[in-house]
This record gives sequence, structure tokens and C-alpha cells, in this order.
Amino acid sequence: MIKKHFIAIIGILILLTACAGKETKEVSVQITPQVPEQESVQQNSVVVESSPDSPAEDESVAEVENSPAPLGTAVIVEKTEQMSPELRELLGKADQKVKSYKYLYSISADNKFPHNYFIKGNYIKIKLFEVDPYIIDNYYDAVYLDTRNKKAYGYCENLKRCLGRDVDNTKKVFNLTYVDYRVKTPYEFLKDIAYAEIIGPEVVENRQTTKIRQANGDILTDIWLDETYGMPRRIRVTQGEKVLKTYNFADMTFNTVKDDEVWRAPK
Repeated sequence: MIKKHFIAIIGILILLTACAGKETKEVSVQITPQVPEQESVQQNSVVVESSPDSPAEDESVAEVENSPAPLGTAVIVEKTEQMSPELRELLGKADQKVKSYKYLYSISADNKFPHNYFIKGNYIKIKLFEVDPYIIDNYYDAVYLDTRNKKAYGYCENLKRCLGRDVDNTKKVFNLTYVDYRVKTPYEFLKDIAYAEIIGPEVVENRQTTKIRQANGDILTDIWLDETYGMPRRIRVTQGEKVLKTYNFADMTFNTVKDDEVWRAPK
């Protein structure tokens, strides 16, 4: 009798042990789920974006959009120097105040025999320097440039030099080569300035100017900007003690040029 009870108790214990093992196995499966691979990547990306060493979101997007490199390639973007508010204001004066201008400028290296330039809108008139002696045949003393259509025409306007005993150049129109007379204007020099250092005030031709300097290695470009109108009056390029080039825009005046002074349509 006692033996039967003992066997029954042993059987009950075995049954309880088997049930307990099954429940433990089911619980262990439930508390250790596998994380999908996509979610794992998303979590890692969040950690990278929140790192204090990573760039701001708007800066990284801008660098990718403006980068010439393929997407997914590491790109190092160099930060350019910031233009000072004083320089930005000075460079913006020409757009605000200048409607037309004229000046003397020589294309020769020694700045001799300067031509007189009149500029308004898309038109440029060049009053050529009068050289003596001269040959009256096919002589012209004024060049008109249409910068939009890249056309150049010559006219003879000084009656004392254009009329001869058998020659009348005042009725002629000379078709000229545009690139032979098109030179860089002070306004175009101004628009090339991306960054410069303000050196200080200086007087050029009895006009108050601000001297600024651009550095490209050991090559320095000094530019004297009109304090009122912001236009370059002088530009000098140097390398060490050597002067490489000087641009003088002499007798510059503003907002006096009329439309009929800068263009004559050929007939």
C-alpha cells in the first residue's frame, strides 16, 4: 500500500516538472524577440544624427545639393572667409547709386594715351585719344559698343579732323571687331570681388576712397573704391616689390551720361 502511494507521488512530481519546463520555455521565447534589420539601421542612424560632432541638418543637405561629387561620396567643404558688413555695404553702393559713369582709361602698360569711356546700360562709347599726325582716310575717332549683341561701330565726329578737301568721314559707318575695343569696366572689376580686407581711407584724385586688399598667395591686389559710389578708381596688382599691373580710372564722374551719348544706331 505504501509502495503504491509512493509511486503515485513520484508520477505527480514528474508531471509537474514537465509542465513547469514548458511554461519557462514559452516565456523565454516571448521576452527575446528578434529585431528586424531595417529597424536596427534606423536606430543607428538616429544615434549618428544626434552626435554633437555631426553637422547641422540644413548644412549637410546644402553641401550635398551643391557638391559636384556623386552622392554617397565623402566631400570636404572648405569654409570661405566671411565678408564684413562694412565691406558688403561699400560694394553695394554702386548698384544703389550709379546709373551711368564716364572715365579716362589707357589700355597701354604705361597708362599713356587714355581713351574716354562713357557707360550707360548695355552701351559703351569710347572717345579715342587723338594721335598726331594722323591719316584722314578711313579715320574715325569714336567707337560705339553694344555689349548685349556684341557689335562695334566707328564714327568720325570731330569735324576738324573728319573733313578734308576730298574726304568726308562724318557720313561713314565703320564696322569694327567688337573684341578689339571691349575692355573690362570698373563695374565688372567690382563684381569680381568675393572677399577682401579693408586697409583704410585714402585720397585718390582729390576723392575720398577706401583701400581694400585681396591676397592670392604672394600676389596682392589693392583696390581703391570711391567712398560715395563704391566704384573702383584705381587697381594695382603686385608680387613682392614688383608691380604687375595698374589700372587707373581717371576723372571718373557719375550719373551725367545721356542715352544719345552712348549709342548711335548705324544707318
